[in-house]
Amino acid sequence: MSQSISVIGGAMGGGGGSDPVRAPIYAADSVRSRGIIEIVEAWAWGEIAGFPDVDPLKCVKLDGTPIKSSDGTLNFQGVSFDYRLGTQDQAYIPGTVDDAVGTPVAVDVPILHAAPVTRTISDPSCDAVRVIVTFAGLYQSNPGSGDKIGTIVDIDIEVRPAGGAWVTADLSGRNHINDKQDGPYQRAFVINLRAIDATATSFDIKVARLTADPDANTASAFKWDTYVKLTYAKLRRPNVAHCRLTFDTRYFSSIPVRSYDLNGWLCFVPHAVVYNPVTRAYTGADWDGTLVRAWTRNPAWFLYALLVTEGHGLGDHIDPAYQDKWVIYQLAQRCDQLVSDGQGGNEHRYSVDAQIMEGVPSYDMVSQIAGIFDAQALWSGTSVYLTQDAPKSVSSLYVPANVIKGRFVYAGSGKQVRYTAAQIQYNDPTDQSRLSAEYIEDLSGIERYGYNLKAETMLGCTSRSEAHRRGKRLLVTSRREIDSVTFSPSLAAFNDKPGDIVRIADPLRNSGNRYGGRCSTGCSVTSVVLDAPVTLANAVAYRLAVIGSDGVVMDRAVTSAAGTHASLT
Repeated sequence: MSQSISVIGGAMGGGGGSDPVRAPIYAADSVRSRGIIEIVEAWAWGEIAGFPDVDPLKCVKLDGTPIKSSDGTLNFQGVSFDYRLGTQDQAYIPGTVDDAVGTPVAVDVPILHAAPVTRTISDPSCDAVRVIVTFAGLYQSNPGSGDKIGTIVDIDIEVRPAGGAWVTADLSGRNHINDKQDGPYQRAFVINLRAIDATATSFDIKVARLTADPDANTASAFKWDTYVKLTYAKLRRPNVAHCRLTFDTRYFSSIPVRSYDLNGWLCFVPHAVVYNPVTRAYTGADWDGTLVRAWTRNPAWFLYALLVTEGHGLGDHIDPAYQDKWVIYQLAQRCDQLVSDGQGGNEHRYSVDAQIMEGVPSYDMVSQIAGIFDAQALWSGTSVYLTQDAPKSVSSLYVPANVIKGRFVYAGSGKQVRYTAAQIQYNDPTDQSRLSAEYIEDLSGIERYGYNLKAETMLGCTSRSEAHRRGKRLLVTSRREIDSVTFSPSLAAFNDKPGDIVRIADPLRNSGNRYGGRCSTGCSVTSVVLDAPVTLANAVAYRLAVIGSDGVVMDRAVTSAAGTHASLT
């Protein structure tokens, strides 16, 4: 018996032999974990106005980038967003996985191109379904070279509510698979059934393979493994403004920082006949005290809402009937006055853009908000009394004659509180609302007192010019208001309140000259009888201030001629 032997030979170098044998190329597995992050985030307790744009996605930013650009272009794929404004009767947000109870159902049926698989969900309490498919592998082999690379599979899932038509489910692009995986691989798709039909009692779910079935050299067969019926707890979260945001983790290396451009809390403001809370303009009509709920950036009305609102305000402790809304109205008008913004335009004197994120004592929070518009808050026993550092009329006159022992005791401020530079921090809307600092200095003050910096962070300030005004006010106040005076008044001071402006005529501060006293009997509207004669100098204009019988200070020009007088006209 003879046997032929085949000899396989080769040559190296410059001979004419065959090419060396190439090792097969195996592509690396490219399947990555594709998670969907779901965030349910509370914005506020109480109803808010909502977004300033009709398209909320333009007002929601992830790591500083809006989900949708101003031209309508999506900057992120696979994002879903829903929200509620915090009303008492608001509906729940569908699709909150954390609130879902799941019931798994096995299917275990291969999906072929020509044979889609359909299953029926007859549970009327089912709100969503999670469809899970399993691939035995994802690759294709080249029989000639032995190379192994990835493959492409397209999946389609359709839903048909009872008595309705088939609807293609939005799978956010995750139904197109172009990957390489040697071993088994699962992918899950969550479909919100109630977004397709809110009232249907049953749904048909159909899973189909759009690409051709694999051949002997391709591994891309998959089966419908299971589905999970999801029933949501349907938490409405009444009176809590909140949102639900889901996004694909492929686009982020970590949980992105979320920011929202929102028109916030609905405050109490005068009705539209009198006031526009957005433009902050007044019509000039008389206000009858009627209040309506609306969004505004006026800090006085924001503070009033905080004081009288029950639950998320102090309304459980303060009766709105005792809280003086007429004083708030006066303070709000000053807040709404237009002042220069230092850049050729105008802006409102005081504004607030704040979100209170931490629990603080009530008095501290009220004081901080009042400080936005240079006001001071004091508890009067039944309500909060507010007084503002602003120009106002003199409320009382004090002279040695109506002060116990006629003594005024003075004290000067220390050098350490005479600030010559200020650094005011505010949230800069041109830089993603990050903290920025506005620096102001008083050069003449630095020459006299040295460099003394005062740093302060303004609550709810988003205007550089407002921060500049705050810093300038701080420097002027510490430079000019350097004295305090202590005295013990008589019962005439009974009507004086904190924040009132009084006038003092102290001879010890006026070179011993007596510029104040009491009125004697015999006074009239045009003539005042003094308790002691007074000498008027020539070519000097004098004014006379008198507390009337109603307690109001009257200030008039003196028309009496130069000389010594026992009464003045």
